[in-house]
Amino acid sequence: MTSERSDATAVDVSHWLAAAEDRLLRLGVTGPRSEALQLLHLAMKRTANDLATPLDKAMGDVLRAREAYRSIARISGSTNFCGLQLALVDGVYEPCPSSQRLIEFALAWASEKTAPLNILDIGTGCGNMLLALLQSLPNARGLGVDISSRAIGLARSNAKTVGVASRCSFVEGDAHELGLKDFDLVVSTLPWIGTSSISKLRPEVRLYDPLEALDGGSDGLCHMRQLDLTLDRLLSVSGSAFIQLGYEVVQRVREILERRGRNVTTLRDGYGFPIGLSVLRTTG
Repeated sequence: MTSERSDATAVDVSHWLAAAEDRLLRLGVTGPRSEALQLLHLAMKRTANDLATPLDKAMGDVLRAREAYRSIARISGSTNFCGLQLALVDGVYEPCPSSQRLIEFALAWASEKTAPLNILDIGTGCGNMLLALLQSLPNARGLGVDISSRAIGLARSNAKTVGVASRCSFVEGDAHELGLKDFDLVVSTLPWIGTSSISKLRPEVRLYDPLEALDGGSDGLCHMRQLDLTLDRLLSVSGSAFIQLGYEVVQRVREILERRGRNVTTLRDGYGFPIGLSVLRTTG
């Protein structure tokens, strides 16, 4: 009986894996085999957690969710960021891979510092960048700011899960209007996409990330101009900011931020594509 059940399960798994790959291919997914395996894994976890749910129903549910352009992370309810497993909900910005590269640059800068750092995360979302930094910098403390109450609640919950809640706090509001100042390290995922370009984004982004986390105004740069006005106050002398950006706006934002008393550097991924900027404050 056990052998027959195992054989039947193997047939079900093989069938759903092939069906998922075919449906994902028709959806236009890059790497349908890999995503099919991830969806099958999610379906099997749901079945294991609820024995009353058969595999075919669980697999059908996750496939339909993916066909509605929900990302794998949103279907699973969590995302892996710099080795941290963080909860993710609809209406909160989903971290992208370039954010992890930005954290690598920030940590490389921080590794040369001996004093404890005070960190500000502007547009904290689920808290991913701040929590990753605090996890790697045990003497650091941080503040995450976001205009979304949902994001703030999720970031606080994730901080408890990661175990760094005692070293950070989260505030709902506009970081430029809260009178904040003198941070050693600032990280940011402020919006940089022009309003007219929002409709052209991938549906996984356009349908599920909050508009306020995407829309940078008519030319995409309104938040960057605002950051330019407050950055010298937000940063302590010799403090540094690491700003995530789309490659298409990096040079334009650099031109906005370059001024006396700042050393601005373009940050690039492993392929040489620009992913953002670092800004070192050099004078008071």
